[in-house]
Amino acid sequence: MYTLLLVLFGIVIIGSSSSHAVAVSPPSHKEETLHHRYLLPSEPLPPSNSNLTTRPEWQERAYITYLQAVCSRRPSARPVAGNYQPRAILVRLECDRRDLVPLSEQYAQWSIPPTAWDAKLERVRQLRDTADFDVLEMLAVLLHPQTRDRGETLIPSVLMDQIESALLQFKYYYTDPAPQNKTDGMWYWTENHVVCFAVSEYLVGRLYPDSVFDVTGWTGIRHAVRAAGRLDAWLTHRSRFGFSEFHSDVYYMKDMQALLLLAHHAGSNTTFADGGGANSNDDDDDDDSNDDEAPATYYQSIGQDLARRAEMVLDILFLDLALHTKLTDGADPMFGSTHGRSYTKDKVAPVKQDTFEVTAILFGDG
Repeated sequence: MYTLLLVLFGIVIIGSSSSHAVAVSPPSHKEETLHHRYLLPSEPLPPSNSNLTTRPEWQERAYITYLQAVCSRRPSARPVAGNYQPRAILVRLECDRRDLVPLSEQYAQWSIPPTAWDAKLERVRQLRDTADFDVLEMLAVLLHPQTRDRGETLIPSVLMDQIESALLQFKYYYTDPAPQNKTDGMWYWTENHVVCFAVSEYLVGRLYPDSVFDVTGWTGIRHAVRAAGRLDAWLTHRSRFGFSEFHSDVYYMKDMQALLLLAHHAGSNTTFADGGGANSNDDDDDDDSNDDEAPATYYQSIGQDLARRAEMVLDILFLDLALHTKLTDGADPMFGSTHGRSYTKDKVAPVKQDTFEVTAILFGDG
């Protein structure tokens, strides 16, 4: 079910670990990680027994129908950039992976143009509002197995270099120092932004465990450990108290986007082939938690635990959708309830709701 849903949200990083660090004295590691439960317990966390690829046959048929309908339409010649945005690419990569419609039959040019993601990259570089959404969207494409298989034939090296640079220069938490000559316009505190920033920091930190991040001067694995603490708290609060942006036909999508990435990749043996953190070395000798010195298997166990808990919270979210989606023969499924947050555009018709595609595939006729 989660593979099905991941395709619906334009949410993996390949490249070297080079970066230009700024001379910043990092905050206290103990203070930033808040002594969360992922700080090197005596034993590894128990493995997850979940199976993210299992779903009912009827749901599989709806999923395949959706993919074939989208991928059988050749992208229009204009606007070129729109044809290669992460959401469009993600769906078409899944069609290619499943041998439904090869990329060569979907695109006249199926290498992403080097300038196609310029607007997203600029928002990330300039720390503008919703840049955390852009980071997640790029991560979804970069982490897709077809991206790894195709390498530079899909994402040219010049674009990959820009993505890597933007991710290593990004500001992932409000307490981090603001880069010089930039105004931080990002919003960190609403429920969906909290999880989007934390998932981004965790996955990017695992992907670049030994790289130095410009804003903090920290290694990637140290960022991942900090993000794991925030994810621990966020997942615990959702499990105990539910959602503050309850029944949101807008921001449930952002929660799903982040949680699906976490569920798919945090515990993966293939996404982080080296385990992330093995043989890492941090210069903070005063920190006796020695997070960077932990064995790679330990970071893998953290990821598996986060992935499993993300699945659990997704189940709560999907139950909310199921209980409040109105199904009428011949009509579009409507996520009709009071909404903790919504906008006018989402209230006028079911197809305008950001959750429409999810409800259509999960509960409608696809």
